[in-house]
Amino acid sequence: MGFVRTASTLGALLLSVPAPSASAEDYRLAVGAGVFDPLGSGTTGMLSVMLEGPAVQSIWSIRPALVGFALERSGYYLGIGGHKEFSLAQKWHWGVATGLGYYHQGAERNELGYDIEFYSRISISYQLSSRQAVRAEFGHISNADLGEENPGSETATLSWISHF
Repeated sequence: MGFVRTASTLGALLLSVPAPSASAEDYRLAVGAGVFDPLGSGTTGMLSVMLEGPAVQSIWSIRPALVGFALERSGYYLGIGGHKEFSLAQKWHWGVATGLGYYHQGAERNELGYDIEFYSRISISYQLSSRQAVRAEFGHISNADLGEENPGSETATLSWISHF
């Protein structure tokens, strides 16, 4: 119970920090490459795509997001969720994101135990210009014990972001 209370309090504090205002009203397309299961034995390459909508001011400036990634052989994930960013310095931001989606194992060895998976990430980004940025992310994908097995896995990606 203490963990839930601590996590809820921390989440409420983080969501109360104002979002960066430079581009809160635009869409963002992030295209990246990285590795799936970098901490495990089934490491494989991945390509990722994320489309973020404008920040929803009435919901703590969270950006709705469509997320997808494809693994080296034929596995993939498609999901929806939200992304929240916080300013670190003039051009630096960090963020948290989470969502729910469908995972298809394909020919990969990365069995996650269920088709429905939760995907959460933490990121740091650097604004290259008013319309472009780069972002490094570390994520975790898990079925939250919906399936009989819940091995989970991590992701590490580097993305280029275009604002439009």
